[in-house]
Amino acid sequence: MIKAVFFDLDGTLLTSDGSMSASSKAAIAKLRAKGIICGIATGRSPIKMAHLIKGLKVDVLVTYNGQYVFSDERVYFAQPLTREALSELLLFAKKENRKLLLGGRNKFEGDWLLKLSQQPAIFSLRKIFSKIIHPDQKVVKSWLKKLTKKKPVHDLDVIEVPSQPIYQCVMLADERESQHLAELFPDCHVTHSNALSVDIIPQGGSKLEGIRHVADYHHFSLDEVMVFGDSANDKEMLQGVGFGIAMGNSVASIKEVTDFVTKSNDDEGIVHALTYFDLLEGE
Repeated sequence: MIKAVFFDLDGTLLTSDGSMSASSKAAIAKLRAKGIICGIATGRSPIKMAHLIKGLKVDVLVTYNGQYVFSDERVYFAQPLTREALSELLLFAKKENRKLLLGGRNKFEGDWLLKLSQQPAIFSLRKIFSKIIHPDQKVVKSWLKKLTKKKPVHDLDVIEVPSQPIYQCVMLADERESQHLAELFPDCHVTHSNALSVDIIPQGGSKLEGIRHVADYHHFSLDEVMVFGDSANDKEMLQGVGFGIAMGNSVASIKEVTDFVTKSNDDEGIVHALTYFDLLEGE
């Protein structure tokens, strides 16, 4: 029996233009009416989340790839990066001229361009463009090279770690650098949802672990959970719950590890899968 359903946002619950279909909203409302816990599981921040989900009523929000999990009533889990890890990341970014965005509970700190990229409309466009362009393309190579040109060592001044807890660091980087960055920062977990940046969170963190805290609190098992996703940062949760559903627009490596591949986010993939598993029948 399904006790909870969690949805990734971009490329899953949201369509390619950043909207949410009326049928998906109605389906989630029907699940909640049947007593099924419904939640969002996203790499995005909790900042302006209400605006982002466009009035959709859900029970829990798993944000920052599982590092900040909350509802209107409680915080289920909050795991920031350590000050030591942040110091290492900031020093690396300054030395290598990497653009960083540090995500706290109520505000971002870091590069203005990456701050802009977190705005709902821009974020959706970023994901679309990351599927069209590729780091191997000449113009993209040139752009990334300019943005990540190393600074002379004498330009490195004192690194100040933000006083607020930082739950996730977004770094401008080719997705293929993920393994190298993971080796450089063993206390961190490196993941991504597009080809042009990576998300860095505490080691052991994932959307799955965020969902686990919700399951523990409400006394149900991960086998009783269904999740929907489309990207690399969804892989752990898609593999770790009872029912992992890949969107039709998912990358091939995600489709290979899931229980079911539904239609795309632009073709009512959410409703199609929920109907297939008889979750929208009766109340």
